[in-house]
Amino acid sequence: MVLFWILACNLIIAQPVIHPWHVTDSGGGKSTGGTLTLRASIGQAAVQPMSVGGANLESGYIAGMRFLSGAATALQVGAADSWNMVSVPLIVSDSHKTALYPSAISNAFSYSAGYTTRDILQNGVGYWLKFGSATVNYFTGTSIGLDSIPVATGWNMIGGISYPVLRSDIVPVGTALISPFFGFAASYQVSDTLYPGQAYWIKVNQSGRLVLTGSVLAVPQISGGRVSAARSTPGTDVSRRIQKELSSLSIRDSSGTIQTLYYTHTSPKGLDQTMYVLPPLPPQGVFDVRYVTQRSLEIADRKSEREILILVSSAVYPVTIWWKSGRALDQGALVIDGRSIPMKAPGEIQVSNPESIIRLRLSASTSAELPKVFLLHQNFPNPFNPTTTIRYDLPSDAYVTLRIYNALGQLVRTLVDETQDAGFKLVAWNSANEAGIPVATGVYFYRLVAAGAASRGQTFTQVKKTLLVR
Repeated sequence: MVLFWILACNLIIAQPVIHPWHVTDSGGGKSTGGTLTLRASIGQAAVQPMSVGGANLESGYIAGMRFLSGAATALQVGAADSWNMVSVPLIVSDSHKTALYPSAISNAFSYSAGYTTRDILQNGVGYWLKFGSATVNYFTGTSIGLDSIPVATGWNMIGGISYPVLRSDIVPVGTALISPFFGFAASYQVSDTLYPGQAYWIKVNQSGRLVLTGSVLAVPQISGGRVSAARSTPGTDVSRRIQKELSSLSIRDSSGTIQTLYYTHTSPKGLDQTMYVLPPLPPQGVFDVRYVTQRSLEIADRKSEREILILVSSAVYPVTIWWKSGRALDQGALVIDGRSIPMKAPGEIQVSNPESIIRLRLSASTSAELPKVFLLHQNFPNPFNPTTTIRYDLPSDAYVTLRIYNALGQLVRTLVDETQDAGFKLVAWNSANEAGIPVATGVYFYRLVAAGAASRGQTFTQVKKTLLVR
């Protein structure tokens, strides 16, 4: 069994003072001693190694101090075939790229207003690195429980520490975060957790530092593949729900890699547009799709038509493009080499020429027709198993509830309970109840209640029947 050690003490900046210390293992027990080294963030020893438990360290602290153990710590971090965003999760004796990543088949690229190759890798810095096949990288060294990472105005590619760190636990000093953290798993992915050995993009409004702190009781994650899925939070759950309302445009190249762009004529309530501002382009050879605006979401202009160039980088041709409309209000068209393809209904097209010019055309949002009356449509498909889509129309802003009932009139699931903007709406039901448990075959009823501000207190109610067949 490997114990992961963390030095625990109070941080007092630039004051010569006696600092009591002790060591706790991952189970919370205190050690009777150990060889400890306290290092500054520049990697130089700040004090002499101590070998007696319960002693006092007489020294001043500086900003950016790391708390490290001298006990051997081992980590395994998985890397996927092709390109990965990586970082060094431990203090190691040999920081050369060839020693840390012997199976890598590319240079290591760091970012500072552009990509630069690096032979010696630093803690706290993110790097692009390519592997010929999926592999596991092994690290042995000294764990990092806290770090203060310098960041410059704009985009930065940073590394984590030896422990998972939640976004909510990251403290910006002298700067502010103006984007989510993006990891990489075949494409850029928003992440609310920074994992050891992975790298992440973050955008800040001015130069400063980011303080990352890991739990003294947390054991570093052993990852066997691409960037690990982020822990779900209420904020990310809301973002995923809103994203389902957007119309989408997906591109798959011949290697099977898929990336998705989004568009809409009206911004859904609660939409966080910073989630769709993309980090800088990856190095040459990494498949990437984005609008020329460096975003993955475009919103129609209220008064005039827009055409937005779609940039496709390092794709293996031919590529397949398919789309689906989140709302009937979204009037979009795909323009390929001057040929306009309406996207009112789901469809797909193949593009074989790497020189083709691909654009998204969005009509003015004010030209999109709103519904004339409140209306609940028949779900589709019907009968269904396991998922069906329910559409309804709102001619004005309204407080809406949409609920599913069984044949006995008992509430099964609430799909909508909120104020919504006017427009054509849709919501999916996955045949599960409020607890997330699949319901049995049978007849169910869905009931729409809408109280519109323009209806002078009147409420629209409509009920329809559907059949679930498992």
